[in-house]
Amino acid sequence: MAQSEINRKCHYSNSSAIISDLLGDKYLPSDIAGEMNIIMVGLNYKTTAIELREKFSFDSEQTIAALNLLKERYPACGFVLLSTCNRVELYCSVDRDMVLTPDKLIRELVMLKSNAEGLILHDSICCYTDREAVSHLLEVASSLDSLVLGESQIIAQVRDAYYAASRAGATDKVLNRLFHCAFTCSKEVYSTTSIAQRRVSVASISVYQAARVLGELASQKVVVVGVGEMGELIIRHLQNAGCRQITVVNRTLRRSQLLAERMGLNYAPWSDIKVVMADADLIIAAANAGDQIFDSSYLPLASVSDKVIIDIAVPRNFAPAVAALPYLTLYCIDDLAAAASDNMQARQEDIEQARQIISDDTQSFIEWFGVMDVGPMAGRLRNKFQQMAREELAKLYACLKPLDETSRQQIDTSVNRLVNKYLHSMVNGFYQHARDVDPKTVIKLIDQIVSQEHR
Repeated sequence: MAQSEINRKCHYSNSSAIISDLLGDKYLPSDIAGEMNIIMVGLNYKTTAIELREKFSFDSEQTIAALNLLKERYPACGFVLLSTCNRVELYCSVDRDMVLTPDKLIRELVMLKSNAEGLILHDSICCYTDREAVSHLLEVASSLDSLVLGESQIIAQVRDAYYAASRAGATDKVLNRLFHCAFTCSKEVYSTTSIAQRRVSVASISVYQAARVLGELASQKVVVVGVGEMGELIIRHLQNAGCRQITVVNRTLRRSQLLAERMGLNYAPWSDIKVVMADADLIIAAANAGDQIFDSSYLPLASVSDKVIIDIAVPRNFAPAVAALPYLTLYCIDDLAAAASDNMQARQEDIEQARQIISDDTQSFIEWFGVMDVGPMAGRLRNKFQQMAREELAKLYACLKPLDETSRQQIDTSVNRLVNKYLHSMVNGFYQHARDVDPKTVIKLIDQIVSQEHR
């Protein structure tokens, strides 16, 4: 389907037809039961291969542009867009009129990427609503849904995604509460389970995989492409593994030089990338390039020794065709799943304990979510009662002989104290009923009380 055709249909056609074209019958309005207010749609390493996932990758500028576009189209909704090497997830808080349904949100995510045109997404898109969406975010933030259980970067990535959306004015009350709940939950998981003590990362698994293939790494010549946070983590794990022949390469030479001086490494200019890669036994790539940088022309046609390339960038730094070189073994981030699985199986007790924390925190958020509209209505009720008290006092003073200011203040204080005591008990009862039975009934009742004319 041409992008112009998608754009035309987005404004004028039934959304079911659009999603049927893009996804088949997976998420149609007939599948949507009941009122929903929180939606997550996205792709992750469990459902989507890197070949498709990298086409939906967003850098920081693209993320802000996407959020601005979504907020312009749906100003009553809130949005947070999380894009990492393992997932692209769009979280949405939907207004009461449900102008944005799951199928529409999927369509919006697809439309944000022009290079997604014509892709088959039937089994790739994940969609969670309400409780499932809340629980999923808490699992993501606590690293339970990561390729590498306990990996240290995900909470920072979730926090960065939230604050970027907040600064862009894309969040709302519900998402603000939800993401802060996720931060608190993650902190509790890390502080009360042993996940933090045995924390691993994509970087450590990459080095572990290299050692599984090459054996002892101390004698290997290693090139690390990219000197960002991930590149530095890789270098630390390589050094911990005894590797001392490490060369860093980055498009900005000054950044390579500063990192090399700080960590005791070699560095090379980008113009020498072919030379240093030809001499390397192991290449680990983690450059934030946006597109694939290296094809087979960057590597020699033959080599006297075997080479291993571990490409953990998304989008990938190396073209898949590089794997055809006879002396070379190429791994992408999805190929690290087996090593990550070993880590997962060894930590089932941690997982069970963390899932209980996530379940409890999910329930707490759902309870808050269920009664959040009672608060503003209770405020209206308080204003109504205080107004009634002022009117009755005014009538009383009109009937009495003139009072001095001290006497009037004492009467005002006593009446207001009495009103507040009754209000406190009444509002607590409303909150309890909203939590235990039905918040809609409570809101309707308060609205009826507030709307009644006082005579």
